Amino acid sequence: MKYYYYNFPTIKDLIPPRGPESGDTNIMLKGSNFNPFHEILNEIDNSIDVYCGFIDLKVRVKAIIENSNIAYCRSPPSYYWH
Repeated sequence: MKYYYYNFPTIKDLIPPRGPESGDTNIMLKGSNFNPFHEILNEIDNSIDVYCGFIDLKVRVKAIIENSNIAYCRSPPSYYWH
């Protein structure tokens, strides 16, 4: 059995940094380690386990991983906030 370590994803930039209260804004996340094993171990795909957390809203949305440095999320509407 093999066990692999990896660094947590790091976000360096959000584009755009804000959006309308109605949500549904496509957000590009630039950073690193969004899919840490893809380049070295093509058989491990943890990209299906990546989410964007909107902490104040207590909402997670599925991230779409383009590569280890770019991911996308759609913002939820702000009325989720209580």
